[in-house]
Amino acid sequence: MMLFANVRSQRSHSAERVGFIALMLCLASWSAALAAQSDAQPVRILDRFDAPETWTAAMSDEVRASVHPAAGPSGPALRLDFDLGGTAGYAAARRALPVDLPPNYELSFYLRADAPVNELQVKLVDASGDNVWWFHRPDFEFPRDWRLIRIKKRQIDFAWGPTSDRTLRHAATIELVVNAGRGGGRGSVYLSELALRELPPIAARRRARVRAGRRSRDGVDERPRDRQGTEPDRRSRPGA
Repeated sequence: MMLFANVRSQRSHSAERVGFIALMLCLASWSAALAAQSDAQPVRILDRFDAPETWTAAMSDEVRASVHPAAGPSGPALRLDFDLGGTAGYAAARRALPVDLPPNYELSFYLRADAPVNELQVKLVDASGDNVWWFHRPDFEFPRDWRLIRIKKRQIDFAWGPTSDRTLRHAATIELVVNAGRGGGRGSVYLSELALRELPPIAARRRARVRAGRRSRDGVDERPRDRQGTEPDRRSRPGA
C-alpha cells in the first residue's frame, strides 16, 4: 500500500510541474503579445510623393543635383540625381514639412539607389532654419532594391545650432542628403512613402521587452534584410 501511495504522490507532483510549466509558457506568450501590441501604433504617412514639386534640390558649390518624379514599390517616389564632381560636397532633396513630433517615434521610408558608397543623412530642421537634428551613416552602401529604412528617435542627434534645448518637438523642414564619402561620384537615390509612427514611451517599451524576454538591437533598422556610427561631420548644412 505504501508503494502505491508513493507512486500516486509522484504522479501528482509531476502533474503539478507540468501544469506550472504550461502556465509559465502561457504567461510568456501573453506578455510577448502585449509587447507586440504596444509596438503596433498607427502609422502616419507624411509624404506619398505624389506632389514632387514640393521638393527642391540643394547642393554645395561645384555639385550638381536635381529632383524628379519616379515610381516606388507601391506608388509614387522621388528621384534625387547627383554628381559630386570630385568634391567633398553634398547633394540634397529638401521640402518644407511641418510636423509635431511625439515623445518617442520612428521615421520610415523606402529607399533604393544606383549610387556608390557615400554618407547618407536625414535632417530635420526647426522653424528658425538654424537648428538641425540628423541621422547619418558614413560609407553607407545604398541598396539596389527597395528597402524599408526605419529610424528611431534615439538615432536622431542634435547636429548644430544656437538653441539650448536639444529636444526636437516640431520640425519644419526635412532633407535627404548624399554627402561625399568613400565612393563620391554620381548617381541616383530614390525615396518613397515617408512615414511617422508614434512609439510607446521608452521606459514602457523596455519593461515590455524584458517581460517578453526580447532584446532590442541598436542601429538603423533596414528591411528587408548597417549599423554604422561616426562623429558628426558638418560639411552638409541646410540652405543652398
